[in-house]
Amino acid sequence: MTVKRILIALTSVVVFSCGKGGDAVTYIDWTNCEIDSLWVASHYSIRDVMVPMRDGIRLSTSIWEPRAEGFTSDGSDGFATSKEILAGRPVIIIRGDNESAPGEVDHTDINRYLRNFAARGYIFVNQSVRGKYTSEGEYVNIRPYNPLAHGKDADPSQIDESTDLYDTVEWLMHNTRNNGRAGIRGTSYTGYFATAAAIDPHPALKTVSPQGPVTDWFMGDDYHHYGAFLLADATNLRKMVEVRGFKPQGGPRTSKNLNDEDVYNLFKGMTIADWVDMKEIHGKGDDFLYLHKDFDDFWYNHNLLNFIGKDCPASLVINGSYDSEDLYGGLETFRQMRDRGGRDKAHYVFGNWGHVSWKSYDFEKIGQSWFGDGQSGFLMDKIEVDFYGYYLEGKGKRPPLVYCIPSDETRKELMQGKNINHKWIASDSWPWKEPSMEKLYLTADGTVSFSAPAGGQRTYTSDPWNPVPFYVEPVKENIFDNFTDYMASDQSFVGTRKDVLSYHGEILNDTLTLAGPVKARIRFSATGTDADFVVKLIDVRPDGYWQLVRFDVFSTRYRNSYEKPEPIEAGKTYDLEFMLNDVCHRFVPGHALMVQVQSSMYPFLAMNPQKYLENQYTATKDDYVPMDVTIHSGPDASWLELPVIK
Repeated sequence: MTVKRILIALTSVVVFSCGKGGDAVTYIDWTNCEIDSLWVASHYSIRDVMVPMRDGIRLSTSIWEPRAEGFTSDGSDGFATSKEILAGRPVIIIRGDNESAPGEVDHTDINRYLRNFAARGYIFVNQSVRGKYTSEGEYVNIRPYNPLAHGKDADPSQIDESTDLYDTVEWLMHNTRNNGRAGIRGTSYTGYFATAAAIDPHPALKTVSPQGPVTDWFMGDDYHHYGAFLLADATNLRKMVEVRGFKPQGGPRTSKNLNDEDVYNLFKGMTIADWVDMKEIHGKGDDFLYLHKDFDDFWYNHNLLNFIGKDCPASLVINGSYDSEDLYGGLETFRQMRDRGGRDKAHYVFGNWGHVSWKSYDFEKIGQSWFGDGQSGFLMDKIEVDFYGYYLEGKGKRPPLVYCIPSDETRKELMQGKNINHKWIASDSWPWKEPSMEKLYLTADGTVSFSAPAGGQRTYTSDPWNPVPFYVEPVKENIFDNFTDYMASDQSFVGTRKDVLSYHGEILNDTLTLAGPVKARIRFSATGTDADFVVKLIDVRPDGYWQLVRFDVFSTRYRNSYEKPEPIEAGKTYDLEFMLNDVCHRFVPGHALMVQVQSSMYPFLAMNPQKYLENQYTATKDDYVPMDVTIHSGPDASWLELPVIK
């Protein structure tokens, strides 16, 4: 595989370099070199061990250690020298379901996203958590924080993921040739374990890097958005096709060939109670979803950020602005590690990636939105090298705390193959400048305006038996791609539906840059007693593609409390306010802003019955009712508050 050379020059608001804080970092020119299986075999040895925990349980652990005789470089090319190997190298840990299993991590992974650390002779440790692969003990899916496991008088029989990582680091410090410094990294599910490591960390653990991490399954990741149930993400589609005897139009009876219309029809007409009854289509142990229908201690203790302290190691949180699964998790992890653990060591990278796509050098598009080439390489060959070089090797000066790259033009003919690394912005804060919070009003004539409009209203009917589809692309692709691609997908397909209100903006003559959180306020009245509101911010391209920039959903039942839901009164007017995840986007000349409001996004979101129930998971066919929804406009009625960078 030929890997394009990554530009190291950085054009940004603030320019930083790796000077002589210690030895300077040397970047590797990967143009004519590659790490393959032969290189790994001659440079690394692998041993499998069972690492003991404080309660006697042993965890399956695969350790990749550098061979000093294999490293013949003099160091000028960025590769480690044999002298450095013999002196001890940093340890990088990855923990997860089956991380220690043969083939789970191999030379392909090293060449794909760990090559800079392999070239520098880092020690790689891959560990399977309790009850997985050959690890002993009981497996708990996303094990919660255990307060009894912490504190100077904690009973050794009390454990959680934080204590298991502590014990692992302690063992590694005594049983590998290391330099006394370790770091942990993880992506998506494994990112949860990287976050866990930040709680009461081992003194030798110097870095944690949660990347698009699972964080809060009630407020914004995987299973819910602000308590609204994410139906499709909680479902095993392959099993569902079998159970329902469904015949996809996209291909054989396997979810690999489901297209977007198939997945819509697969779920259509199914109540939430039906879904609960079909146990075989759920993930193992997913009964917690309906056993903890509202926010409670279960959800609180599973959000490990609630227990981060000032002893949090230096952190590098990596986030994709178009992450379909854990956008909220990355943003919130960065904020909490910054605010709880210390602003001077909380690092954040915000790029135009989908879920996990920052690990691919070839990334440049999501669906039909093209972002340009090179940003993943800049992350792996520049940003991460600087971060780990500084904290794990003592090289260079402290890197910038924040790197971000705004999305802007996404038309294929303008962006395919175009290197965009000159667009990276380096600073010590997110956003890089304090934004001016400006209201974009929704008007009664179906437009958006930065000027307060006169009063008025628009109405639509939300029919639970004909919900708004969440995704339809003109190019039919694998449904699992669709579940990622919808984050930057074309929203024009719902533009003619009577149950979606589109608010159009004028074509822009100047660039409008947004960076930071977006606040939505919807003044509404409805004929039902419960409702969901989906609000979407859209960039209308000159080619007619209405690119989704950001969306979120809020259930009216939680407008006053996530712990104690309550109905709305039919016909009464309410003001509903909630936050959309941070944006980093430039609306460029020739494009236009648009906002859409709707009450379903199916089957991404479970259909709200629109009749208030104490427990929505009990909803049967008789509970689903059509509802008229009126959106009010006026000087202080419905708007999006946008973070405008001047």
